[in-house]
Amino acid sequence: MTKAKLLAFAGCASLCACTGTPHREAATDRWQGEVDVTKVNTVDRWALDHGATVLWLKYPQKIKTGDGG
Repeated sequence: MTKAKLLAFAGCASLCACTGTPHREAATDRWQGEVDVTKVNTVDRWALDHGATVLWLKYPQKIKTGDGG
């Protein structure tokens, strides 16, 4: 019974540790809000040609250059 309590406590502690960590947006200023349409179209075309299915969970974003464009 003691091992079960210890295991339950460890599981709860690890879940609390995950939810308590701050989420940083360090790379946010590097990204624009624009989807990289060229990359999306290229991957979708390849998938169509090869009989694959692509499910985009997060579309690729265009990266800002140093001059902001």
